[in-house]
Amino acid sequence: MTGMLFGFLLVCCQKRASAKPTLKAVLMLTRHGDRAPNGVYPKDPYLSFRWPGGLGALSKKGERQMKMSGSLKAARYKSLLGSIDNSSVNANIFVLSSSMERCFKSARYFLDGFLTGKWNEDLINVLPHEQDEFLLVKGKSCSPYYKTLFSGCSFEDPDVKNFLKSNNIGSRFFKLLEEKTGLEMTSIGPVFLLDDILSVQRDNGFPLPKWAYSLYDQYIHPIARFAFDKMSSSDYMQIRSGVLLRDMIERLDAVTSDPSRQNIVLYSAHDLTISALMHHMEIIDQCDIKPEYGACFAIELYENPDIPDDYQVKLFYFKNYADQHPAEIKLPFSNKLCTFKEFKDLMNPKVTNDYEKTCSESRIVSPENTTSQQRIWDLFKESEMQYFKFLLQQLSK
Repeated sequence: MTGMLFGFLLVCCQKRASAKPTLKAVLMLTRHGDRAPNGVYPKDPYLSFRWPGGLGALSKKGERQMKMSGSLKAARYKSLLGSIDNSSVNANIFVLSSSMERCFKSARYFLDGFLTGKWNEDLINVLPHEQDEFLLVKGKSCSPYYKTLFSGCSFEDPDVKNFLKSNNIGSRFFKLLEEKTGLEMTSIGPVFLLDDILSVQRDNGFPLPKWAYSLYDQYIHPIARFAFDKMSSSDYMQIRSGVLLRDMIERLDAVTSDPSRQNIVLYSAHDLTISALMHHMEIIDQCDIKPEYGACFAIELYENPDIPDDYQVKLFYFKNYADQHPAEIKLPFSNKLCTFKEFKDLMNPKVTNDYEKTCSESRIVSPENTTSQQRIWDLFKESEMQYFKFLLQQLSK
């Protein structure tokens, strides 16, 4: 009898030891796919080229990328999709997109790869830009913090001064760019715009202008990368990342309290959205400073037999749309299994509970000379809605 009892206990212990965590939910924050450039510049040799869909539009290549991304994620999360049929898909999946058309379309093509059979486009929820507190830049007004997005690009910013000095980049370089591009180099912000235009044009088979051959890799791209990092770590973006983090935690909380709730969440957004969140969570050193097309940050929630009365959280970073082996991200100050409670305890101080109240706290000294920087940014981010005025003038001649 004793031997039988011992054998029974041994089998039970072996089963427990071999039991694997069970995936219960996933949240995915993804960048859109390949797109047309967000703008043009006055002396652009390809000024009159009409990009399919317009400036900033998702390309055919981008459509294929996002469908592939969806298919690969479906293979990874098939245990969550196994119980989903077309009649109940809305009950299991929540999709939220930035109001930029390229993000909406990216979500649509992602779902084409992620789901089998037909699905209703009403599944994709779009945040109107005037109400958007965490996906689109710029979204809902947040003054005076919005100006911090640009102050980090000022020539007077100490970090900018140190960067330019350490890379031997002086005023002659910016005067040369003004001469060759027609852009006003009032800060390093316009270099960010220029880098986007040149890189997308080159990716689409347009040769770089001759003047850019020796400047792009050595100067233009590094400056743009630096500017992007400064913007994504700005106070403005950290406030918005706090709202996104709050939304994520609330959705995971809902699953833990009621497993029948939506347990697959997709946020379709931008590179700046992802990078800012990585800064906010203090994990940027484990990800890319500027995420590639289709890059995805995922939070996975597991039931783990080794964690009674709680869940396990795992974080992963997919480098791009085709990444099948994402890097597992470790939270700072957590070297063991990360429970959901521990995750919330670590993240709660970073949550923005009231966007409007936080934005109204006038602790920021408004930086000088932000008008031209804001104009550049507005052109950069909103140019898919309309062509630049000087482009229209050129085409109407």
